[in-house]
Amino acid sequence: MTFQEPDIIEAIPKMKEGVALARPRTRKPKNPEAHAFGERLAQIRRGRGLSQVEFAEKVSMYQADVSDIECGDRFPDTKHIVDFARTLRVSVDELLGLKKVKANGELSESRSVLRRLRSITHLPKRDRQALLRMIDNTLTAAGNGRRSSG
Repeated sequence: MTFQEPDIIEAIPKMKEGVALARPRTRKPKNPEAHAFGERLAQIRRGRGLSQVEFAEKVSMYQADVSDIECGDRFPDTKHIVDFARTLRVSVDELLGLKKVKANGELSESRSVLRRLRSITHLPKRDRQALLRMIDNTLTAAGNGRRSSG
């Protein structure tokens, strides 16, 4: 296929004072159910201290797919809904909004604390025990800690 000069000229974006004019971006209306599901998924995921990337890795998806679902641009298939529920430790009914999500003792206030706690499990046993003793001692000194076996 060869281009004729008029084709090339028509392909050049229209210019206004040297700036290409962008066509206004139009978005199709979101499916209200997909949007509500996506918001719920994002809220639960954040409450569990997971980034989209971390969550995507756990459920064998791309981060962009998780983003699309959370934005309500698409609805996941049944297999993924079950994977999401297992990964987030909620029931499918809770994930779908049929039941209220129960608090299950997760720390939800600080994602950075959760990430650090998860990384402790990768330390050698001796280092892990020393770190846990230090945390216990600090919490006990602050008056709000419980002694636990590490």
